[in-house]
Amino acid sequence: MSRVVKRSAVRAFKTSGPSKLRDAASLLPRWVPPQLCRPVEIAPSGPQWLHEIKLDGFRMAARIAGARVQLLTRTALDWSDKYPSVIAALATLPV
Repeated sequence: MSRVVKRSAVRAFKTSGPSKLRDAASLLPRWVPPQLCRPVEIAPSGPQWLHEIKLDGFRMAARIAGARVQLLTRTALDWSDKYPSVIAALATLPV
């Protein structure tokens, strides 16, 4: 069972200098396995459910740690080199 940490991400990664930023980036996990889609006849309903339409394509996660941006596949392969324009766009995000 996963552990839920109830704290603000802003507080958790508040920095006071470049070395603190490097320390905060090192706390990021190397890879987070995605929740995969599965076909069902009827989608669950209720306020606790969110749904996403499955489109054909690749499911990837962006990992931004300081100035380093990576695109990781659902099996943790680094596909950053395959999508340089996406990497460039993600690098401009103020995170």
